[in-house]
Amino acid sequence: MATRDLPFFGRINDSHTHVWLGQQLKNRSARDTTIPPAGEAESLLELMDAHGVGCAAIVTPTTLGFDNSLTLELSRTYRDRLVPIVRIDPYAIDIEVHVNKLLAQGARGFRISTNLSTDGKPLGDSAVKPLARILSREQVPLLVHCNFNQLHLVRDLAEENPDLTILIDHMARAVGEVDVEDAKFINLTGLANYENVNIKISSTNYFAKDPIRHLDLIPYVVRLLSAYGEARLLWGSDWPLSEGGSQYRASFEPLLIMSKEIGNRALQQIFVDNFNTLFQIHQEKI
Repeated sequence: MATRDLPFFGRINDSHTHVWLGQQLKNRSARDTTIPPAGEAESLLELMDAHGVGCAAIVTPTTLGFDNSLTLELSRTYRDRLVPIVRIDPYAIDIEVHVNKLLAQGARGFRISTNLSTDGKPLGDSAVKPLARILSREQVPLLVHCNFNQLHLVRDLAEENPDLTILIDHMARAVGEVDVEDAKFINLTGLANYENVNIKISSTNYFAKDPIRHLDLIPYVVRLLSAYGEARLLWGSDWPLSEGGSQYRASFEPLLIMSKEIGNRALQQIFVDNFNTLFQIHQEKI
């Protein structure tokens, strides 16, 4: 099956892309190639149009620190296509004022990154508590880029903040690194017990050993679907780290190959509806 064959072609949503200007990023995939100097919005929109993607979340990349200006600017320029997800520093002075300013500028989600931190900070630090409280009140999701060794911190956050919507990026980087029967992956599926935890099936190019269709990831997707159900999974490409048009297509494959088993309704939730719900998108504009 191709994306064009889906009944919701043209309304698919990509939950994870990046845009930057004039920077060289190292892609840490199995192919270990270097990304072109810029992940330009126009190139992203061309890929979206070619694959029936109506909206994409653009996430401020870690390399830009906490400078969300480009993310917010592009979301205003392409307001019916690009949804801004900003990076937030929980240690910022007067965090509530900071968050409210970003919300006023259009932010639809806030991301913290701990995947390169040995102690899980700021995820496991008291500084995240005020942020969690504010986002719970505003009903705005917190995106967490962690690794599988930090899932206990996500568990604590979910347990302490049941009204906070948590979206774990890139399947907590557990996929492909460990077997589906490994305790580290089981820790990820175990978080499904917390109804406020959601998972992105994203960055498959990074984890897949099958560089063409990423089909070796299907067992992991099956387990995640069984644990979380279709209502708490979102698809994302991680463009431009998905290495251009062919890999953008490949990021669909683990889900599309399962289409007969899980049905179009489940696929619509994963590709369309859950994105709209979490980021409060009214997609009839597209």
